[in-house]
Amino acid sequence: MQISTRRWGVGLTAVAVESADRERRGLRLLVPSGECSSSATVAVPKEMRVGDEADVQIVTPGRMQFNGPPELRTQLDVGCLSASGAVSVGRAATTPVTPA
Repeated sequence: MQISTRRWGVGLTAVAVESADRERRGLRLLVPSGECSSSATVAVPKEMRVGDEADVQIVTPGRMQFNGPPELRTQLDVGCLSASGAVSVGRAATTPVTPA
């Protein structure tokens, strides 16, 4: 599944990404606007959770605000990243997301 929007997550407090049938699924969040010098075009809320069977890819040329969820297995392709709270960035093996 692909979601294309001008801004995402700004003002959200919680998001859960899961596969209802427990099959491997992908979500691609595409925000084609924004710049690093402006406010966040993508904001990952503190209470965002991604299920083990879900692969999430976030793509934006703009700023992504990462608000310190304890663990978020997500592929990022962003112009720049702002972080607050306990944020750990590491390598994750994810399956590339193919839009349906």
